[in-house]
Amino acid sequence: AVQSSGHALTAILLDGVGCSGDSDKFFVGAGAGSVNLILTSAGLTNLFSHLPGSYKCVNASMIVDANPDVLVIVEASWDSAINKIAYMHNNSAFCNAPFVQKADYIKIPFSASALGPRNGAAALDLVSAAIHVTTGATTMNFQSGVEFFDPDVLVSRTAGLLCPLALTDMSYSGVSSSPPPPAPAPPASESTLEDWAIAVIIVFAVLFGVVVVVLSWVIVRERTGAPLFTSKLVDVTSATSKDNI
Repeated sequence: AVQSSGHALTAILLDGVGCSGDSDKFFVGAGAGSVNLILTSAGLTNLFSHLPGSYKCVNASMIVDANPDVLVIVEASWDSAINKIAYMHNNSAFCNAPFVQKADYIKIPFSASALGPRNGAAALDLVSAAIHVTTGATTMNFQSGVEFFDPDVLVSRTAGLLCPLALTDMSYSGVSSSPPPPAPAPPASESTLEDWAIAVIIVFAVLFGVVVVVLSWVIVRERTGAPLFTSKLVDVTSATSKDNI
């Protein structure tokens, strides 16, 4: 289902923290049983499907090296999913893992992860939740109990831990890490452009009128035998002659 939607994703199911008496190991879904059936039915690739049995104990480095697109975490009354998340976010081995930094987590009820009639609906809801946490897209819910976490709850629960979360880290938080684009420039006012054009036309019209008046006056003087520039030349010549006498 996920693959047919164009979102081919990998996954690991985390059932519990600590196993076989080792608190540093993690109990994860392996290649047999209901867990692998649910993941593969949803179109997710179970990164630990090569391990024998239904569940397996692995260390943190195996999970980090596998680098799943989503981590499906079992919710149980005796071992809540949010506590498992807090444990990982207070473990330096997980701090640089992309799925931890982006909180690509999905919660599945313990009853839905065990073999039973809820497996089909759980697989469908895994599709929706996986697409949502990795892209932010909103999809349908078949009410199986599979869901994503509230981003604000994750931020609050991991605050003060070694690997704290911020809303900008999560694609499904609705808070963008990029600055908002600048507001578009307001369109130029047509009336302003029109007034400017009218002002220029008026200035040129006035200048043209002045030039026409001056030229007309010069022409009239020429026709009446009293050219403007010649008369000044004659006056200068006469004055020079008188000085010589």
